[in-house]
Amino acid sequence: MIFKHRTILGNSKGDTIIEVLIAIAVVSSVLGITYSIMNKNIQTTRDNQERSEASKIAQGQLELLRTAWFSVPVSKFTSQVAVGNFCMKEDMTSANVSNPNQLDDLGYDLSCIKDDLYYYFIAKNNADINNLSYTVTVRWNHLGGGRSEIVMAYKVQ
Repeated sequence: MIFKHRTILGNSKGDTIIEVLIAIAVVSSVLGITYSIMNKNIQTTRDNQERSEASKIAQGQLELLRTAWFSVPVSKFTSQVAVGNFCMKEDMTSANVSNPNQLDDLGYDLSCIKDDLYYYFIAKNNADINNLSYTVTVRWNHLGGGRSEIVMAYKVQ
């Protein structure tokens, strides 16, 4: 019985372990970079949504303040909103905010909190009763951590 001896040719096709490891490293790098870019985009989108909602709240408060100014007698308006920090309710009355720096239910009237996330108040800019300029501040804790605020000013004329 005669056996033929087969030899493996030097130019056989196939991937070596080094080539496979390099391919895995390249694919992993591309996926890692893509993930970090997408994660940053998601955070930016969430921040923009939060800021947009805060802006809507501030604009709503300014509109209520403006409407109250034109619909309520001046003496009643200035007696309601001339002192301290407050927020405007839908019925054109104000609610007290005792501690606007504290972002929890203790410093705010519940009507000055939206979605347990946004805390807002209006402050009169000076004590002069004839100068009716106000500042609306909306503060919130980011869902991803940290705090932000927006401030809008309005002068009643």
